[in-house]
Amino acid sequence: MTAKELSTALSKHGLQYKLLEKPVPEIKQLLEETVYGTKGLLYSHLDVIERSNALKEGHFHGLWRGESLIALAVYCGRKLSHEGEEINGRYIRFFSVKKTEQSKGLGRLLTSCIEQHYYAQGNNPTLFYAYIDNKNLRSMKVSGHFNGQLCGHFDTYLFSRFSPRRSARVRKAMEADKPAILEILKKQYDGYAEFHTDYIFYNDNYYVLEQDGEVVAGIQSNPVRWKIVNIPGFQGFLMKHILPALPYINRLFNPKVFRFSALEGIFYRDNPLVLEELISHCLAEQKNHTAMFWADVNDSYLQQLAKRCNLGFVSKVQHNPRVNFIIIPYLMSDAQVQVLHEQPKYISAFDVT
Repeated sequence: MTAKELSTALSKHGLQYKLLEKPVPEIKQLLEETVYGTKGLLYSHLDVIERSNALKEGHFHGLWRGESLIALAVYCGRKLSHEGEEINGRYIRFFSVKKTEQSKGLGRLLTSCIEQHYYAQGNNPTLFYAYIDNKNLRSMKVSGHFNGQLCGHFDTYLFSRFSPRRSARVRKAMEADKPAILEILKKQYDGYAEFHTDYIFYNDNYYVLEQDGEVVAGIQSNPVRWKIVNIPGFQGFLMKHILPALPYINRLFNPKVFRFSALEGIFYRDNPLVLEELISHCLAEQKNHTAMFWADVNDSYLQQLAKRCNLGFVSKVQHNPRVNFIIIPYLMSDAQVQVLHEQPKYISAFDVT
């Protein structure tokens, strides 16, 4: 769409495109009202204001009608590790259209505005990317308009304990630990696409497990709250209506306020089983009973956690849908893009919650 065509389309709907770098009240309100998903799992983020305030290099792209925000997309700037070098990245963090304005093509219109904005910025190779649920047809349609490529898949795993226990071997990372931890993570995730450490140590929630005075495992654990609006199928009925009514079991899952710990920056030295002790401690300290982590289907390192550890009760009754990596490479070579397809991807817990 040319600049003239875009201007005509905006005028037709009585809209104005604006780019802001801070979440003004209208942005916060739309984010709080947004329900994610179109079929299947439906949920909203109860910590969305905190997350939007904490975004690094957040760009808040909006379509406005007068003083009313109609559609919003939030892109986050990143420096991503790619074959030993840094490349510019833009993670598509939020995308929302006001409920009364949906099915009018405004998502596509906003995407065209964003595309024109970034593509006019210069000649720096940039990777735009997003995580989109297989069943989220509306988002897939928007990503298709933005020339998105499917670049792989990842799964969501749930870890739960009825009575999580603190461990004397686990502590929060101290300031003196941070350089060494970052080096460990960079080495561990060397060869991963989309790797960044922007939210490692976020809110001082990085934990390490020591054995004989040596750090042998570590994890970033962010407390999160969601509201679950719908879960499909019989398992969904069980999770939403039966489990919350059962004493003791209901501490694992409450759809009205689902509290969990979101995990990233995971490393273990030799045996992934030590992560059971580490995650259990995080749950106990954060007063949660369930944790989530995410792993590329081709990530052999984190898949060991999923395969060898006892993930607990919730993982047996709820299986979350597979999620797509969508990439929009800009001025990247075919060889660079091919590497992205071949490498396992790093998933940031902050980004998906």
